[in-house]
Amino acid sequence: MKLADFISFMSCGMQLYLGNKVTAEDDARNFAPEDVEKKGGHVYANHEVTAIHPEHKTVTVKALTNNSEEEVQYGKLILSQ
Repeated sequence: MKLADFISFMSCGMQLYLGNKVTAEDDARNFAPEDVEKKGGHVYANHEVTAIHPEHKTVTVKALTNNSEEEVQYGKLILSQ
């Protein structure tokens, strides 16, 4: 698995990695997407949120791989960069 295949809830982890402050890639990794999905979450890696519709509890996301868009419902929304 490549570093890009992992997600993190620690924004400082990515800063440390990009700043060359960690000794290995594994030091900046927290979770594989499958870890979150096993707990009932959904991960949309390589997607860009183009609109948030809180009144409908949906977001519009664009897949960066093929530019397709879809509207996705959510119960709880976690935004990360």
